[in-house]
Amino acid sequence: VIKLAADRMTTFLEEGTGQMFVASTPSVEGDLLHQQLDKEFTQVFFWYSYCESCGKWQILDFFENIKWEDGQAGDAKCVCKYCKAHSFPDTDKKRSWNNKGKYAPIGYDGHTNETFPNWEDFITTHNYFWITSLVSPFRSSVRIAKEFISTKNRFNDYKNFIQCWLARFFKLSASNLTLDTLNGRRVAYLS
Repeated sequence: VIKLAADRMTTFLEEGTGQMFVASTPSVEGDLLHQQLDKEFTQVFFWYSYCESCGKWQILDFFENIKWEDGQAGDAKCVCKYCKAHSFPDTDKKRSWNNKGKYAPIGYDGHTNETFPNWEDFITTHNYFWITSLVSPFRSSVRIAKEFISTKNRFNDYKNFIQCWLARFFKLSASNLTLDTLNGRRVAYLS
């Protein structure tokens, strides 16, 4: 789909008049989307959330920011990975804290307002804007945690969770990727 859309835009891009927007979820490392990220003049922007408690910017990560008690996702919440005190509420569809969020390239996790860049300074020919369900107004922290728990002992559902809910490329490694390894990681995280 990406190559097809790019091929159709070639004439306009060469004339300097083309703009193309494509929405996709990552698949596996090495696929066409993954290869597009390494093209010359390409910049990838990630959504950073601002913690009002400690003043640090962060890319929300499921395994670092989503917390719940006793394996029950019903009380799951998204907390700051730095101060652990601030919670990013989703009662208002995440508007209260997403309105303060910003896009920037990777590498600005933990920065403060004084050192956080202006994303327009990084614009190139090919720009990718990365967003995950953690900042999506359509998925609450509880729903995300429940989806993760529901993937227990189901490899394809876990793979879907990584790709579609967390917007990450799935790593395929025949040498050390087994169902037991994945279940071990889940058990370690849940305990």
